[in-house]
Amino acid sequence: ESQPMVAGNVNLIFKDQLQLDINETRNFTVYANVTHNFSNIFICNGERYTFTTPANAKWKNNITETGMNGYTPNPVFDAGRRQTSYNMMALIGEMFRKNNDVSTYDNKHFKIGTSANYSPTSNGFLVCHANDNLVAYGDNNGSVTVTVRRTR
Repeated sequence: ESQPMVAGNVNLIFKDQLQLDINETRNFTVYANVTHNFSNIFICNGERYTFTTPANAKWKNNITETGMNGYTPNPVFDAGRRQTSYNMMALIGEMFRKNNDVSTYDNKHFKIGTSANYSPTSNGFLVCHANDNLVAYGDNNGSVTVTVRRTR
């Protein structure tokens, strides 16, 4: 009838349940109309990860359909996309210090597109999104399954 309680650091995270072992894979879904798709995967400095999506995966920005590598941005309409160094609607990965907390963005990002290799330079939670303007996700449609594999 009594419940065990943990006292102390309320920010305690059991990362081992969220980390991948070498050669372990995990799938999660990224929705084009969601600004922050939290993967519940904790990735670590010094490790190496591969990311893949189905080659034929598509999503839409309003009426423009594109694959995970996105499309060449319009200099006027697409200038406000989140990561200006990547195509509009490209699949992007980002690092956050806390899970499910958008205020802890580490300003570290990388293009996943249809496939990518990534070696983080710090520890953090993986969050993904379609590269769009933060206030313009309402007209996006579609989703993609991302496969993450830790290779080292």
